[in-house]
Amino acid sequence: MEKMSVFIETQGCQMNEYDSDRILNSLSAKLVENPMDADVVIVNTCAIREKADHKAVSALGRYKNLKKSNPDLIIGIAGCVAQLYGDKLIKDIPYLDFVVGPRGIPKLEGLIQQIRNTNKKKIIETSMDIEDVFEISPYHQEGKVTGFVSIQQGCNKRCAYCIVPTVRGKEINRPLDRILEESKLFSYEIYFSFKLK
Repeated sequence: MEKMSVFIETQGCQMNEYDSDRILNSLSAKLVENPMDADVVIVNTCAIREKADHKAVSALGRYKNLKKSNPDLIIGIAGCVAQLYGDKLIKDIPYLDFVVGPRGIPKLEGLIQQIRNTNKKKIIETSMDIEDVFEISPYHQEGKVTGFVSIQQGCNKRCAYCIVPTVRGKEINRPLDRILEESKLFSYEIYFSFKLK
């Protein structure tokens, strides 16, 4: 079976870049640079900046015509804006197929298969109860000389100015051996990609 192709537009911070790499790995998909070549288009969003929700909706608007010309195209929104506005996004954007928060990435492949196999549209996964947030490691692109390694997600503090506990949930720390394992894997890939050139 041919790998599905995915186009991911990433907005925001380093954590979102890390999550986009995890999204790609969770789908075992081929990354494409043009949304017209994709089976799935995902906008991975940030809610930290003012009017971030408008930016996310605007980004999704760029793919509306693609959906008209290709009804089988699956369009989704991920990340912090997805977590923050879940149901509202589905109600306001009729061509949107799924909404998935940062903790839902491990479930993403199943959600997309559900949409494809049952024609069930409008799936929302914004549960904060998902503990295995680091089950999916990020995809490390060959030849890339930088990468992010996450050691924690969420926060237990409730600072008045910060949205992190709301959109990323309670603090979950990653075991040291998993952090080192991912760091070594990434270092190994960088070393050999340069050595072989």
